[in-house]
Parts: sequence; C-alpha cells; structure tokens
Amino acid sequence: MTATESQPSPAVASSSTTRPDAGVITSARIVAVLRTHWPPLAVLLAFALAAFVVPTLAPVASTDDWAYTRSAQILLDEGRLTVFPVVAATAVFQIVWGALFGLLFGPTFGVFRLSTVVITALGAVALYALCRDLGVSRGRGALGMATLLFNPLVFVLAFTFMTDAHFMALLTIATWLFARALGGLTATSVEPTRRATQASSLQRETLIDRFRRQAGTDRWTAGIDGRLLVAASSVAGLAFLARQQGALIVPAVFVWLLLTRRLRFDRAGVVLLAQLVVPVLLAIGGYYLWLRYGNDVPQVQASFFREVLEEGWSGTWWLVRRLTIVELMYLGLF
Repeated sequence: MTATESQPSPAVASSSTTRPDAGVITSARIVAVLRTHWPPLAVLLAFALAAFVVPTLAPVASTDDWAYTRSAQILLDEGRLTVFPVVAATAVFQIVWGALFGLLFGPTFGVFRLSTVVITALGAVALYALCRDLGVSRGRGALGMATLLFNPLVFVLAFTFMTDAHFMALLTIATWLFARALGGLTATSVEPTRRATQASSLQRETLIDRFRRQAGTDRWTAGIDGRLLVAASSVAGLAFLARQQGALIVPAVFVWLLLTRRLRFDRAGVVLLAQLVVPVLLAIGGYYLWLRYGNDVPQVQASFFREVLEEGWSGTWWLVRRLTIVELMYLGLF
C-alpha cells in the first residue's frame, strides 16, 4: 500500500470530524433562541400568566359556553357531532378543537376555555410571523402581538368558549399563510433594509418588495407557492367552520389577485384558482351537506337567512353601517 493510498479520503475525514452534538438541542442553543426571540416570548408569557389570574378553569359557564360545551361533550361521549338549534355560528371547528382538549384533560368548562386560550395565542404567533415577513422588527412585531392579545375585546373573549376567538385566530393564520404563499418568502423572517450587511446583494426581499417586483414580470404566477396556497385556503375553510364569515377570506384574496394582475385565464391561472378555492369550497359544501342530511339546519341560522332575504338591500345597508362601528371597535378605536 502506498502512502497516498493510506491517506483517508476527504469525505471520510470530514465525516469523522463532524461535531457530535450536531442536531442536538443544547442549553447554549436554548439560550440563543431565548435571546433572539425574547420579545414575543415575553408577550406569550404575560398572556399565559393572565390565564392564572383569570379564573379560567372555574366550573361555570359564561354567556353561551353551555351550548358549545355540551356539543363537545356529546362528541366525546357519543361520537356524534351536534349543533343545537339556538347556535347561530357554524361552530364545528370550535366543537372539535375543544373536544380534543376534553379528550386529553377532561370535558369540563375550564378545559374548553383553555382550548380557546391556546388558539388565541396561536393566532397571535401568526400575527408576529406576518409582521416579521413584512420586515417589521422583532420588538414591534411583539408589540403587535401584545396589542392583539390584550385588546379588551379579544382578552375577554379569549377566556370563554365562544366562536369569536377561534375565528379571529384562524383568520390571522390564514392571512399569514396567504401572504407567504403569494409572496414566495422562505421560512426565515426577513430583516429590515436598514440592518443590511456587506452581503446585502444576497439579502432576502421583504414581502412588499417581492410583490412590487413580481407585478412587472410576465410570469404572473411566479413566486406563488402552491402548497402554501392550499394550506392557507384550508385554514380559511376551518375559519368558515368556526363562523360563516370565513367564507369571505378567499374571495378577498381572489380580488387581490385580480387587482394585481397575478391571475390570468390560462392553464397556470386555472391551477392557481383551483388551489385557492377548492379547499374552502370543500369545507363549505361539506358543512351544508352535513347540516342538511346529518344535523338539520339550526333554527337560528334558518331564521337569519330568511331575515336577510326579507330585508333586502335596505336592511343590508343598515347592517353594514352598524357593523362598521363594530369593526372599528375591534381595531382598537374604543
């Protein structure tokens, strides 16, 4: 054997010198993560502490908790999904979500309210991720989280088993996924331009920059992640299964695609449209089929649709004006 033959190959040498702790979660890595992401973690910690101050696990019902709680209990005990006649919202997602927590921790009022606290926190995390993808700093993104979680309306509803918090969280998650799908961002949040380094030529674009650049390209569907788009539409379907307003999420995205000229009526446009609308249509169609043949239409939902048809455009305009005030309150103008 020659001297050359006795030398280990570069591949073998590099594999033998691989760090033994590669892929292992160490205390140093945990500390690094805490130092990097301490602003949003601090907000989540404050929200978690609030759950101990508020009597979250109290064995009592508040507002309409009893109706949704009973549906979740029936699902656990009998394996039967039921929406009571007095329930106006679709409420299916909320019932199933609460039943999962009831299966793990027991079907009590407190556990079902805890499930609402968790989904509200997940919605806040999605808002933070959306802010980061838009180029917002960690501190300001965490401030956005805090503004959402400790908004008086959100905070009160987060400690109930009502549909409001579930819908809000799913709407926020869907918005984040749609933004990523249509912006073509990677899994890592972008940094603001002012923090660019000497490698600025390789720096990722912010979401807004990506939209502006792609608006002038001939490849109208360039940068669109089909899998994320399907995931976003699926979450929008879950939002509909919490409250009927979830059906408006995908049409809003559709209008945006038309206004930005990213949806064209060719083969690629048809595929894009299918990825956008099919998941949410399956959720809506499946719900109404189940409602018609499995549960029957709850009395409140049936009367609501009758009133809408009877009131016509004048009643719709009256409702829009009053809902505008409600939306302003949700935006914090109280």
